[in-house]
Amino acid sequence: MVRREKECKFSVREAMRGGPGEVEQTECVFKDEMYDKARLFGKLVLKPGCGIGYHVHEGESELFYIIKGQVSYNDNGTEVTLGA
Repeated sequence: MVRREKECKFSVREAMRGGPGEVEQTECVFKDEMYDKARLFGKLVLKPGCGIGYHVHEGESELFYIIKGQVSYNDNGTEVTLGA
């Protein structure tokens, strides 16, 4: 599959999962293209002070690749700081 940037879907999500501020989301592989193996593959941009609210994943995983900056992450009840 080849996907050009102009074919991706950009959106701004306010209070994503109850978190503060806005999250910029660019979705480049869509749910129906992942054969029920994943829900989202894309890029999220969180500006300082913004975040994604606490949530649990049952029967699935969540991966992050941090390109720039630092983030506070709740790893099963343990707060850790991650960076690029």
